[in-house]
Amino acid sequence: MKVLFTLIMSLTLGAAIAQCPDLKITNASILSDISKGIRYAINISNIGNQDANLQGATASEEDNVTIRSYLSNDQVIDAQDKRIQDVLLGVSPLTVIKPGEVFSIVNKDSVATTGYRFLIIKIDPLNKLNECAELNNVFVLELYNNQLTLETTMIEGFKGQSIEIPVYASDFYNILGFQFSMSFSNPSLFRIDSVGNLGLNDLNRNDIQVKNDNRVGVVWFSPIQSGLSFNGRRKIFSLYVTLTGEHGQCTDIRFDDSFLTIEFISSTPLGDPIRPALIDGKVCIQNLVECSGKVILANNTPIPNTLVSANQSTALTDLSGRYLIKDLIPGINYTVSASKFDSYANGLSVMDIVLIKKHLLQIQLLPTPYQIIAADVNGDLTISVQDMVLIRDLILGFVPNFGKTPVWQFIPKDYKFKNPLNPLAENYPIAYSLPNLKSNKITLDFIGIKTGDVSLDWTGQLTPSLESRAATYFILALQDQNLMANTEYTLPVYTRQFNNISAFQFALNLNPDIQLEQVMAPALPDFTVSNYSINDHVLRTLWYDSRSNGGRFVKDNDTLLLIRFKTTKAMNAKNLFTIDPNAINPEGIHQQGWYFDIKMEIKPALTHKVIAASFIELSMYPNPVSEVLHLTLNNNVPDNLPTSIRITDQNGRIVSVQTLTPGQTQATINTSDWISGRYIITAVSGSRRISKNLLCIH
Repeated sequence: MKVLFTLIMSLTLGAAIAQCPDLKITNASILSDISKGIRYAINISNIGNQDANLQGATASEEDNVTIRSYLSNDQVIDAQDKRIQDVLLGVSPLTVIKPGEVFSIVNKDSVATTGYRFLIIKIDPLNKLNECAELNNVFVLELYNNQLTLETTMIEGFKGQSIEIPVYASDFYNILGFQFSMSFSNPSLFRIDSVGNLGLNDLNRNDIQVKNDNRVGVVWFSPIQSGLSFNGRRKIFSLYVTLTGEHGQCTDIRFDDSFLTIEFISSTPLGDPIRPALIDGKVCIQNLVECSGKVILANNTPIPNTLVSANQSTALTDLSGRYLIKDLIPGINYTVSASKFDSYANGLSVMDIVLIKKHLLQIQLLPTPYQIIAADVNGDLTISVQDMVLIRDLILGFVPNFGKTPVWQFIPKDYKFKNPLNPLAENYPIAYSLPNLKSNKITLDFIGIKTGDVSLDWTGQLTPSLESRAATYFILALQDQNLMANTEYTLPVYTRQFNNISAFQFALNLNPDIQLEQVMAPALPDFTVSNYSINDHVLRTLWYDSRSNGGRFVKDNDTLLLIRFKTTKAMNAKNLFTIDPNAINPEGIHQQGWYFDIKMEIKPALTHKVIAASFIELSMYPNPVSEVLHLTLNNNVPDNLPTSIRITDQNGRIVSVQTLTPGQTQATINTSDWISGRYIITAVSGSRRISKNLLCIH
């Protein structure tokens, strides 16, 4: 703030009225008073008979006398008043004010006077000068000569938005009437819809004319004979418009004489029109925000057809995983998130189970926090064998989903995990929060997590082909054999190139003229009824090595599976079943992590003979059981071999083992001390095996 003061000294003769100095404001006037500042003059006289000694030309209030001014509404100095720049008496060249001396000071300050009625001026408010009396140190001026002002504002909006353009007038003093016009530098930027929000008595819509080129003219007369007076700013009317221009365009709002000459008439004094101060405005159409980015897996595989949402605005990712959302509105709070409709089974395979097992055993830790989150398929914030079992059961069709965990989660790529080795303990974000959006272009990337897909081999297809990644093949072979109708068979499935295998999965599409009853795996001791399912003539099979870091070695032409079934029609063995890649992607996993595709062959040589009516049957009751379980065995096998019966819980722990001698068919087992849950009963006699599920409830 700038201070300007001028000292005009004159000497007047007068009688001494006291033996002391005494300063008095003898006159004051406001030279200009506008909404952005004030300029005023005061006359000060020393009416005492002693010098007012200011003790030197310094800027310290200890050596000088202060003149302090306030803007007020009640003529009393209080905390509600606004203080104006001080004037110091005693700054060079003035050091002494002699008796009878009169001088003038002109002061200017940029403080706004809008909303105040009085200017209060006080000499020596800190009582630094020992005066005869201090009652005459205050002078009050009314602020009736404020500068009349016409004003519009700076407004921003977006294309298609309806906005209000307000028109203000400030500091009327006995105004009898006025006229003015407005125009726009780019009138095609908007369309005027209506005029409203009228703020003056007797101002109506008929007093405001809008021309085709958006020029506006206003004529008004005061209903009050003495004219209208008010301090401060008042909205006199508003234009309501719809923005029709393009992003980034602006138009100036001008008060000018293009339509009507600008005139304001006051009754005091009644004479020439008053020319108001004009404050033009501007309307700009904001550049709407574009939000783009990419949605990928942790290995940078793009995730197409992902829905990215920014509040109500959405976009789908393309084949490269990229999306673009246009026309977001600046200044709005946005939440940007991603979601995807998908099957739980997509991208899941026995490889995911193998990797989770290696992570649990700390043989090979999952390398990213995203894969660790994917491994927690049951949503209990830990990784355990339960997650492995749940993936197996979902692939085989025992369960339809993972329960409370979603198919997909999407985490902002910018998020930094506090502990990447244990991300499940964190409350990680699943969306971007964008308060008061400002930037014209923003880039927001997401990392997608497909629940259960720790191997990161999701490709968007339920059964992706492994041809491009398979180093070799795992071969299932059947012998070429004619089968009779209405006969029960146990058919061996033997293998080739099945060395150090740690896991496999495949599905067989069954001939509708057979009834499949049991699947056994003599070469895989830990293969149970939980490793396969039969539904809609499809046999789904999944197995992984339960040992810590093993791999099974099966010689070429050894029996891998024994499949027991009954025929209803005569047929050839090659027509019994085919590999069905639409049910489960056929793949085998080598101990070293190599992938094997799985094929089926028919061999003419009778390396293995079909064994007719050779099987084990096992029945049990009650199921569910609580106290005592009764087992009945029908071992229809030509060999005179004992039968081993092993019972394990759902975590693979053995709870009971019994051996039945040849000819023994009954067994009784006490289950009263078992924990409630699912158990697997496996009976093995030579190369023949049968497994069944049992439920224990207490």
